[in-house]
Amino acid sequence: MPPRDLFDYSNVVTFAAGEGNSLQYFAFDGPRLCYESAYFDERLHGRYPETRTRHFDFADVKPAVLACMLCWYRGWICVYCDEDDGHTTEACSLAERCRIPRFKGYLVKKIEVRSSIRGIGRSTT
Repeated sequence: MPPRDLFDYSNVVTFAAGEGNSLQYFAFDGPRLCYESAYFDERLHGRYPETRTRHFDFADVKPAVLACMLCWYRGWICVYCDEDDGHTTEACSLAERCRIPRFKGYLVKKIEVRSSIRGIGRSTT
């Protein structure tokens, strides 16, 4: 007899980011989220609504910022981090909020490198 469900979605966590016309939905692997983040671990295994729903509503977070976090989790590069200081700062705030120290460290390093490059550019002119 074939399996009832083709895929096991029990570890899938969903996200909504943004509001109105900018609202976007994302899905990600729960155990991976919990491995790096005490926040996600608590929310998915404690006495919180997210434990039951496996859904996080980040209406106050831009979809590109949430996508940046999920890209980092996968080891992918977020192109906006190299182009937009505001985006990187917002992603750093999300890293603090979700208690993901390695993601925050990665972003702080990007900010420092960009600042030092700008400083070098100013000193040579």
